[in-house]
Amino acid sequence: MSRNGELMLKRVVIVYNQTEGVGHSMRQALAREVPLFKAKYPSVTIDIRPRDEGSPYIAGIYKDGSNRVFNTNFFGAGAIGVKLHRLVQQANEIDEGFGPKHLHRERSSVQGNWTPWLWTAERDEERVARPKWDRKLTDAEWDHYVDAYGKEMLGFERAVSERIAASEAVHRENTRTVQRRWQEHVKPYLQTDVEENLKALKLAAVKRGDAGAPVRLGEYKLFEVPQPETAGDDIVRGLRAKEMRREVDWWKQRQQQLKPPM
Repeated sequence: MSRNGELMLKRVVIVYNQTEGVGHSMRQALAREVPLFKAKYPSVTIDIRPRDEGSPYIAGIYKDGSNRVFNTNFFGAGAIGVKLHRLVQQANEIDEGFGPKHLHRERSSVQGNWTPWLWTAERDEERVARPKWDRKLTDAEWDHYVDAYGKEMLGFERAVSERIAASEAVHRENTRTVQRRWQEHVKPYLQTDVEENLKALKLAAVKRGDAGAPVRLGEYKLFEVPQPETAGDDIVRGLRAKEMRREVDWWKQRQQQLKPPM
């Protein structure tokens, strides 16, 4: 862009990295685009500065003291030529149409600025009036709330029945186990005429003078099943009794200390 027939662009500084692979496009631009640009605008001074590190860029320095920089890190030779012509045409002036944005460049909201965390506060709610509970409910509302409460109670009842059934399944299985072991190990050896020989059995026991052979632990273990409810009751009972005895002994010792000397 020119003012009063004079180009505003005074100098173009071309900095390129001669060690990286992106330097190929810059070297191609230096061989093709830059000579064409110089031939078209001979009054512009071109300053070429090769570097061993850093990002390549082109900078335009204008006669009014301003400058404009384009990073050409991933630009091809054609794009670099386009940027050179843009430095001339724009003259570091941004041509924007006047609009309401110019009055307040950063327009702020009354509700506050938007942040990405506000995505977590999204709600899809209907804008309906809040229900007033000092009014008389309609039949449809009564049906709705009664059905909802009934479904909730049915859910509670179902959950309780499921837990009861799960706990009773253990005892039911234990009962079946005892019945099966009784049928297999005890019933074959039982007398079938116990009622007829009951008197004779009692007389025999009296003559022996004892109640017969003692019941051994193994015979009880045949029908032993685990009791989930009373699994550790005996241990807890023993610990409580032991603690109680310690407390009683402690108080007895304190009472002995409180007695006056003889």
